[in-house]
Amino acid sequence: ILAGKYKFYVSDFSFFNLLEKNEISHRYMIENLVCNKLYSSNYNVKQAIVGTKEIDFIGIKDSRVYVEILEHIDDNDELKKTIKKFKSVKDDSKKYLVTLDIISEVRDGVNIINIDDFISIEELQHLHF
Repeated sequence: ILAGKYKFYVSDFSFFNLLEKNEISHRYMIENLVCNKLYSSNYNVKQAIVGTKEIDFIGIKDSRVYVEILEHIDDNDELKKTIKKFKSVKDDSKKYLVTLDIISEVRDGVNIINIDDFISIEELQHLHF
């Protein structure tokens, strides 16, 4: 069931450990946390394809929120490429780039935020446009 091109996320990593003997990547853990945060905030969660770009998550409720994961933003080229993905989004939805780095800033309309701070965002519970 879990084989194929689709992404699956777990609420408990013990399930992952039953299937995999390898170490869990940080990116995978961040994706799981983001996915669970969006679900717990009552969003319908999907993978976003905007134009030809894939954005890790789109959360749909009364509003939309786009979320991309980048473990670390120390590679400036990777950061620029990631922010460029959001430029394909033509609406005024909130856009987040979630990272392990301790950072909180806005670049080109994209909120760059640490995973701990993203999990703590209360406004995701009440976002309305």
